[in-house]
Amino acid sequence: MGLIADKALEIVRDYQSPAQLDWFESTNREALRDFWARSPADALALKKELEGARQKLQRAATAGAAA
Repeated sequence: MGLIADKALEIVRDYQSPAQLDWFESTNREALRDFWARSPADALALKKELEGARQKLQRAATAGAAA
């Protein structure tokens, strides 16, 4: 992936809740759209990584709530 995607993933990996990922996507919505237009392959890879991160965070949140 490109530098933009790498930096985004570096930031997102430190998130502890789905709400933080929601904030990231909301705050960077226009930049992510621009990235998608300029580099569709890298953007698709980033999208898959973000979706994986969201699933991981949601599982952790669910497990924490059940405990």
